[in-house]
Amino acid sequence: MLEAHVLKKSVIALAIAAILGLSGGALVGCGGGSGSSSSNTENSSSSAENKTNSSSDDVSLKDIESEMTEAYMGITDTDEGFYYAGNADGSLAIVMALNNNGESVSFVGPAESQGNMIRVTDVVTNNTLTFSVEPQADGTLLLDMGDAGAALVAECKPSEVIAVMEQIDTYATALA
Repeated sequence: MLEAHVLKKSVIALAIAAILGLSGGALVGCGGGSGSSSSNTENSSSSAENKTNSSSDDVSLKDIESEMTEAYMGITDTDEGFYYAGNADGSLAIVMALNNNGESVSFVGPAESQGNMIRVTDVVTNNTLTFSVEPQADGTLLLDMGDAGAALVAECKPSEVIAVMEQIDTYATALA
């Protein structure tokens, strides 16, 4: 029994290391996304919005992957993995951060934009994450979250980011 527990912990540690490895590689290895670079706040009764209002048991990340039109991943100034995926009308965005201890924080809900500021409001907790988007000369984006820090991200294919998010959802310990 103890061997199985140790083996499980080792597998989880390797999975988290692989996820973090993908994050660092995002700045040089993403395949590119759809070219969309902003979110807005148009109201929509899209299936993505309806899915955010349903039980998490009913909808998986894979189910909504086709609705994501923009995606980014990278690393924060504290070496955490940072992941963002959103749909075209801003009715659904997913933000996840993963630290080196295998703990994650996520926000799932609408993304509102005003100028270079984006605010994602979690539909379950009503917590918000607000950040400014600052394009960098090398094509990456700096997401400045104020006191919460900053992340340097690169555009990726939504399928790449959703695949990492699925691994985080499966293996990480969710803090929020």
